[in-house]
This record gives sequence, structure tokens and C-alpha cells, in this order.
Amino acid sequence: IRAGDSAIRIIHSQASVLFDSVGAPQKIVGVIQDITDRKQAEDALRQSEERFRAIFNSSFQFTGLMMPDGTMIEANQTALDFAGITMEDVKGRPFWEIRWWQGDEKRVEQLKDAVRRAAGGEFIRYETEMQGASDTKAIIDFSLKPVYGKSDEITLLIPEGRDITVIKHAEEER
Repeated sequence: IRAGDSAIRIIHSQASVLFDSVGAPQKIVGVIQDITDRKQAEDALRQSEERFRAIFNSSFQFTGLMMPDGTMIEANQTALDFAGITMEDVKGRPFWEIRWWQGDEKRVEQLKDAVRRAAGGEFIRYETEMQGASDTKAIIDFSLKPVYGKSDEITLLIPEGRDITVIKHAEEER
């Protein structure tokens, strides 16, 4: 609606009919609530989520979000495409059980230790190999970054991987 000051306001309206003792309608009661601020907040949140998704899924790096115990919340499309997996293969699973790390128990144990240390507040970075779709592999510059909440507790870990396979092979050739 257009308010008295010519501003456009978003409203929610609801009406009910009140009946007398014999069931005849007597009154209509209406409630109108101004929900402009709520709608603007919802739109701002939606736009923020869209921007986050655009950045998260457009990155050339392998990126994810996980709980401090190593349980995956999500991974970006680049990481999923590399391994030939879907979000359903990732969500709610321990990071070290996902295809990227399979095939080398030493690599899995190193990752478990890295998650434990990152959950304790340490920034972790090292080079490792990652398993891709079919039998492809990549050498990655891997990092785990703790994310702190309002009370200085670690609420998330951000795993990131940068494919450095071409650089490593060029170094070997030199």
C-alpha cells in the first residue's frame, strides 16, 4: 500500500468473521500488520546468500565448510566436480572419508591430525595429493583455517586446496 507519506509499505492482512449464537455473521474483525522491515531484511539475506554462493562456487580453488570435528557441511562445485561427486556424497560425512583422500592411509592419518590441530586453533598448511574422478590425482597446496565465533570458540573449519600439479611437474622437469 502507499502510506500517507507516499512511501510504499508491505502489509499482511487477515480477516475473520464473528458469528452470533445462532450462527449468523455479526462482525468482521481485521488485522493489518506492516511487514515492510521484515520483507526488506529477507531480501537482504537472500541477496547476501546469492553473493556468497556465487563466490563460493565460482572459485577455482577447492573450498569447503566443516565442523571442528571434521564433519563436512558443504563443498564448492569446483571440489565436487574434481572428484566426480555430489553434495550428498559430502554433507554430514567425516572429511577424511570423502573420495578426495581415499587410497592412502598415511594421507588420511595426516589429515585427521590436521583437523584436530585446526580445531585447536592452529592454521594448517601443507602439500599433499588428492584423489579425483576416475584415477586422476592432483598435488595440492592444502590449508585448514579455523573460524572463530563471537565467544572466541572455533565454530567452523575452512578447508582449501589449490591445484599445484602443473607447477610441481615443471619443477621436477627443471
